[in-house]
Amino acid sequence: MQIWRPPMLSPCCFDQREAIDEAVDRMAENMGPKPAIFFVGFAGVSSQRVFAQEIKLAAQVVGNRFDAAERELLLINDRRDFDTYPLATLSGLQYALSAVAQKMDPDRDILFLRAFLARIARPAPGGLRTPACRSRN
Repeated sequence: MQIWRPPMLSPCCFDQREAIDEAVDRMAENMGPKPAIFFVGFAGVSSQRVFAQEIKLAAQVVGNRFDAAERELLLINDRRDFDTYPLATLSGLQYALSAVAQKMDPDRDILFLRAFLARIARPAPGGLRTPACRSRN
């Protein structure tokens, strides 16, 4: 019996903790008595730049409208730029939400999550292809 093994992918796909931690460390905490909005944007589709642009626009609108510009975290897969933002992976999103929750007062603050997810109908021949997770070499 042959055991299926996933193709080798770059570690950048799986370990975005350092990049997420740096982004969360830059987030301002809410020191006032009023609720604060925290924004997490997730653009998981790298093949079309519209998703990255939409997440950035949503962050800008929420930031301006709710004074949340200093409390935003963007996870973006953009085939033109893999370095500016942490990559949008499901494990990265789970870690990011946990990290942002540590900055929030759960009884007072509000998390605004905007996500664009890719729906995969079936794996490509030879395994799942994830453009954002190819080696950066």
